[in-house]
Amino acid sequence: MRNTNQSDSNCFVSIEDTPLANTDISVVALRDLPSLSIAVCDIYGTQFETFSYESLSAGDNFAVASKSVGPNHAIVKLSVEADRSSYAKRVLRLEGADNFRDFGGYQPPERVQMPLRRYFRSENLGGITPDGFRALESLGIERIFDLRRGDEIALAPTLIPDSLNIELINVPISGQIFGFDDALVGAFSNVIDQITITNMVDMYDFILDNYLDELVSVASQILAPARGASLVHCTAGKDRTGLVAALVQLAHGVTKQDIYYDYLLSNRLRTPGRIATLRPQFERRGLDISKFKYYFSAPFQALDENFDRLTEIATKHLVAP
Repeated sequence: MRNTNQSDSNCFVSIEDTPLANTDISVVALRDLPSLSIAVCDIYGTQFETFSYESLSAGDNFAVASKSVGPNHAIVKLSVEADRSSYAKRVLRLEGADNFRDFGGYQPPERVQMPLRRYFRSENLGGITPDGFRALESLGIERIFDLRRGDEIALAPTLIPDSLNIELINVPISGQIFGFDDALVGAFSNVIDQITITNMVDMYDFILDNYLDELVSVASQILAPARGASLVHCTAGKDRTGLVAALVQLAHGVTKQDIYYDYLLSNRLRTPGRIATLRPQFERRGLDISKFKYYFSAPFQALDENFDRLTEIATKHLVAP
């Protein structure tokens, strides 16, 4: 059993989480809290529950009876928010892009707070209407960095109305698995029968080995102080986008805990819906989609295995305004 302090910016609860099935999660309030919301999910977003509490006093001890803890889950991750506006101020409603959010606003220790409404991330914008792009402009977004390959763009082009003053910059980055730029092609052609967490770690290694200059370039432009807000996205908004977002956050001195929290939000916003959408296609081909769930998730281990490397890259190449 592991004991960890978790929070959005300051430690306010102690949590004991366990990989065992059908067990409660013990929570202890470390200070007085007007309200507390605990989001429970596995790290791939396949299960999710929310528990809310009011008027907690320091020392209050209670158990969260989570049904999300199951025999097939190696670990349970918890996102804890003392201020309910913390999640809401980052995750913004944008029809056609469930994984759209502000990845700023975090408070680094002994540093200036990372600004809100300057750094945005998303899945592809192919489903965004003209009104949606006007909403992006109203948020102050002046540039959109599209990290997708040409074949991805052709399937879901970003159609910004000419009347809007938003610059679209394409910086193609690819993450390969078994030699496929799109692992679904390999799966549907019966070449790939499953994708493991090791495959995802290797994909992140591939991106960093082959596209380091592109990642640093995009992060540097996003950090440029003379420009307005920027949005970065790829297809799902979790892997390539997640690496760029982590580099920008590291340049601001954001804590490892907060970077992981932000990264794993994709499992809450994108993964369940994506799996539900693709499940019929897998079933028609006689494939078990659960063997590919790591590919549709923001895998904790993939970021964790590369975190020291990302820290070194940010320290060497990036400066926050």
